[in-house]
Amino acid sequence: MIERKIQNKIVNALKNFRVVIVSGPRQAGKTTLVKAIAKELGLSYYTFDDSEILVTAQNHPKDFIKFISKNRSAIDEVQYLPEIIPAIKMVVDEKNKRGMFLLTGSSDIQRMSSVKESLVGRMVGLELYPLSTVEIEQRETNIIDLLFSDDIFLLDLSVYNGSIEYLTEKLLEGGYPEIIGFDEENRRMWYDAYVEYRIIKDAKDFESINANKAQSITMLLKLLATQVSSLISFNRLSKKLKIADKTVAKYISILEAMYIVKLIEPYFNNRGNRLTKAKKVHFIDTGLVANLLHADRSILVNKGEIYGNLVESFVFTELLKQSTFSKNRVSIYHYRDTKQREVDFVLELANGDIVGIEVKSGNTIKAQDTKGMVSLAEHAKEKFLSVFP
Repeated sequence: MIERKIQNKIVNALKNFRVVIVSGPRQAGKTTLVKAIAKELGLSYYTFDDSEILVTAQNHPKDFIKFISKNRSAIDEVQYLPEIIPAIKMVVDEKNKRGMFLLTGSSDIQRMSSVKESLVGRMVGLELYPLSTVEIEQRETNIIDLLFSDDIFLLDLSVYNGSIEYLTEKLLEGGYPEIIGFDEENRRMWYDAYVEYRIIKDAKDFESINANKAQSITMLLKLLATQVSSLISFNRLSKKLKIADKTVAKYISILEAMYIVKLIEPYFNNRGNRLTKAKKVHFIDTGLVANLLHADRSILVNKGEIYGNLVESFVFTELLKQSTFSKNRVSIYHYRDTKQREVDFVLELANGDIVGIEVKSGNTIKAQDTKGMVSLAEHAKEKFLSVFP
């Protein structure tokens, strides 16, 4: 088992909160990690992937939770039965002990109103994504912590600045633990099955999906893959898919809740403006994007737009993953001014301090490549700490 950087954070959270929820995409390694934590801490383990356990909990939710609460417990795949949350609330309010329940979900169950209302003040939510490069390479570096520290010169970029062949392999491989080390053919088959049997199947938990809707979601996934690292337009997508704007927005919201894609808001000093400006679309895993695009090693080695967009999205996934085990709480944005000057990523601390990151897949940096950073620095003023090319 590859060591997960977030494990200690989860263990520490159980020492301070009555309920800890770990959310993340399917196959990211939640079950393996939670089983390891359960063994370490002596938690009883249950999973709603087990039909017998699920049926028992469905039929007698209060009795089920009361019974398993005799010991601290981990419940896997709790999104299958969100109705269990009120029963958990009753027990944790009655016993009022820390670390009573460790829950996992393959969708963003914290978005569910029943969870928000029932467990507010009683829980903390953490996210587990597919493996980061520093986890695969067993590095101790956290790029976010170094970017906001005086020790940025210690940043080891060798893991990111390998040859084109090395980086290409990282883009194609992605970070799902099960397929690390797979050859290209087996990896392709795994991703095909992931889309058909995981993404489409799990989407049915959010909405009743017939064959036509399933086809629309599959086509939307492929369209989003062609636009990865780009500004997104619901209107253009709706015209291509021949479905309503609202339906496109709903499907993308479902894909976000399932941790397949993520929309990045633009950075502005006036936070209220963020929701009115165009967002960028990224996928949680570059291997999935490459597979949706049928982009193999030969295509990426020849570079081009696909390569550049995937490199940018790869950097995003690393920032997102490392943010979950960073000492700093950061938000990730992109920047684009009225003159179309752009910065790929803006990392912002809670106090408003920011760092700009510009991703270039080529070997040279031109003067025009700095225009976005100059604009960002002028816009953010004293909050602009540094630039990272």
